[in-house]
Amino acid sequence: MGEPVPGLWYHVFVGNGLNTLTIPTSKIDTNLLFSGTVSYEPFGNFGPPGKARHMYDDYYGSEKPIIRIGTSFTASREDRFTNLDQSNPENTAMHNSDGVLTFAAGAFAPGVTVEEATYRMWAIDYGFKWRGFSANGQYFFRWLYDFTADGPIPVDSTFDSGTELVVGHFVIPRKLELYGRGSAVFGEFRSPCEAGAGFKWFFVPDHRMWLTGEALRVHQSAFGGQLYQYNAGMDGWASIGQMTFQF
Repeated sequence: MGEPVPGLWYHVFVGNGLNTLTIPTSKIDTNLLFSGTVSYEPFGNFGPPGKARHMYDDYYGSEKPIIRIGTSFTASREDRFTNLDQSNPENTAMHNSDGVLTFAAGAFAPGVTVEEATYRMWAIDYGFKWRGFSANGQYFFRWLYDFTADGPIPVDSTFDSGTELVVGHFVIPRKLELYGRGSAVFGEFRSPCEAGAGFKWFFVPDHRMWLTGEALRVHQSAFGGQLYQYNAGMDGWASIGQMTFQF
């Protein structure tokens, strides 16, 4: 990672898969994951040095408009074993747009299981901050293809895209932010979406600790995980309360 010219940042990563936590090393395949991101901040740092460097909100109330634009790409050959392990909450297994695990039996055809698939994702992101106001979002494109399965499946590949936007404003500087957010997936099998609104209360004079309260409306969630408030296929309202610490 580095900053070759002022305001231009890059980060490149080579790893052994999207999910390897709690997977025995003897079971991890030899395929490598490649990922990289590039971002540009032409009007100065998007946040002050330290843990606030990439925070979405404008806690410190930027006196001049600050923007960030970036793009990221990830490629990996994935196998069923590492993507089905859900015992560790840090593992985020691949889902199809209808909320079904990609490597689950019957995900693409009754009685058929996909054993391997190639994963590609490209994302474009942007951010803006000024005087306590912030707006951050992204658009992504995901491809799954080159399937290896134990029987015939009706597709050779799948393509999903999606977007998200978070807008917030500090109504009390460095103390209380109100925000709204939304996201949508335009998928191969389903097109889920969500919208929510809430607050962030910084109850101590530090940007690394806050309370969040949110009301969220979800339509046919495409994702579920132990660290998140979502269940795959979820449809309805949810309320969220969190205390967050950044170390």
